[in-house]
Amino acid sequence: MCCNLCCKENSDIFQLMFSVFLTILSILATILLTILTYYIIYSLKPKLRIKCACLERHINKIKITVENLGKFNAINLRIEACAYHSDNNNNFTYHLKVDHNEFLILQGKGKNNDNTKIFKVIGIAESAREYIEIEDRNINNETIEEKFKREGDEKYTKLLNLLEEGKLKLRVRLHSYHEFSGLGKSEEELFRL
Repeated sequence: MCCNLCCKENSDIFQLMFSVFLTILSILATILLTILTYYIIYSLKPKLRIKCACLERHINKIKITVENLGKFNAINLRIEACAYHSDNNNNFTYHLKVDHNEFLILQGKGKNNDNTKIFKVIGIAESAREYIEIEDRNINNETIEEKFKREGDEKYTKLLNLLEEGKLKLRVRLHSYHEFSGLGKSEEELFRL
């Protein structure tokens, strides 16, 4: 009888240890699967870098270089650029016009692929019309569009001067999607020219 009791106790202890082992194993598996899921999601996002922004004064344009560091293509790129100033009292943002606001595809890093794209800032964005005063628009029979073009070019030159002097920063935002997964990512960089 003593032997049956010992065997039963050993059997109960074995079942308890086995259930504890399965519980620990399921917790570890859950943690590993969570980590693996996050890794897969992270790896299926575009890997872009806003490499540099430089002012080319002789043509009055700012060139922004974007590089794809991933092996997959990045699609539906959208780029925004603005002159930016922030202090304790005021935030100043002046949006700029880029030659290609939307770009379809930037190839991934490969042997024969060019995985960089150069965007050019070419003026003040159309959304900046409200910031330009349109008083006296009938002087010299100018239309609103002509006045915007003239004053926009003058203000663009002033903005370039302020950027070059370091009084303003250039903020560049880039939005893109992964070609396979469709997951999106945004990048933002501030540059002093």
